[in-house]
Amino acid sequence: MCPNIMSPAHPPYTQDYESMVDLAESIPDHNQIQKAPIQVQYAFALNRRNKEKDRDKALEILEKVTTLFKTITVQFCLGFSCPSGAMD
Repeated sequence: MCPNIMSPAHPPYTQDYESMVDLAESIPDHNQIQKAPIQVQYAFALNRRNKEKDRDKALEILEKVTTLFKTITVQFCLGFSCPSGAMD
């Protein structure tokens, strides 16, 4: 049975950055995790989670991706240059 995603335990539009980071870190060698768009999303989740050293790790990931692939879509990187909520 599907959980009621509209219940108070699941507010709409909740971002679960912890789970995104956990998923990426639980299967680091999987070929899909190594693709640039996934790496960018992983870096974004680290940045938003904002635990100690998360932002440093996020920047390290983005530097690696840009070195390997030379391009990153600007929309993915906007969150790194603006304070949280500044783009709302």
